Amino acid sequence: GEPLLVEPEFDVTVGRARLRGKIDRVEPDGEDGVIVADLKTGRNAPSKDKALENPQLGAYQLAVSEGALDLPDGTRPAGARLVFVGTDTKGPSLREQPALEPAEDGSTWAHHLVTQAADTMAASAFEARENDLCPRCPVRRSCPVQNEGRSVIP
Repeated sequence: GEPLLVEPEFDVTVGRARLRGKIDRVEPDGEDGVIVADLKTGRNAPSKDKALENPQLGAYQLAVSEGALDLPDGTRPAGARLVFVGTDTKGPSLREQPALEPAEDGSTWAHHLVTQAADTMAASAFEARENDLCPRCPVRRSCPVQNEGRSVIP
């Protein structure tokens, strides 16, 4: 369907974190919610399981739930999707994320992720953690999590 918003910018504070960004598309869900969509041109779509808690999509849904977009009051996030537009050799693919479901305290997994990231960034030290970006990390050779980055002197 036709998008409600195309490339809207948002700026919202969640706890001690400030989230700013631009969403590719905000589409109606046919009820009182919207689906946020991020268009991707890369070849490698994440697994369907990884898309379920994709941080970027979670932040976009938070922007909707926090009222940071020019939408009618009470508009709720109804989900999100990564749309891989495809290439000459590979067709388009879609990865979907369900609507944020608030816990009893009203927070969601995306809210927890943002507040935890803000707390980590405010700390005086950082803990190295292995993740999917490690193979492409420019400081891999000096990282204590990687074999080539570990100290050889006890």
